[in-house]
Amino acid sequence: MTVAKDTPLSLKTIERLVGIGRRSGGIRIGTRSALDSIHRKQCRVLLVARNASPRTQKHLRREAAGIPVIMVDSDEILGSWIGMNAVAAIAVVNRNLASGILKQMPSPTMERSEKSDTP
Repeated sequence: MTVAKDTPLSLKTIERLVGIGRRSGGIRIGTRSALDSIHRKQCRVLLVARNASPRTQKHLRREAAGIPVIMVDSDEILGSWIGMNAVAAIAVVNRNLASGILKQMPSPTMERSEKSDTP
């Protein structure tokens, strides 16, 4: 699912929730930290920048089987939500934050990754 620019109210709410997660320790920032939280079964929602490398996107989606993946327009947008320049991925590990983010999405259908054995 893509966070579109035409949904400013929900986008602002998601931005606030991610900011709260940053301050409270409810998110993991960056590809490595996101993958680690996925492997530890802590990740509840995965935010991925659409302009992340195709290899990074494929790897994150493959590892995030069964976890809602939300595609955000750019790494600059993700980074700005947490006071950084650019971030390719953010894993939301706090259940309440994840629930709040999913409630803001316009459609109930989420992009789900299917785990495969091919790299």
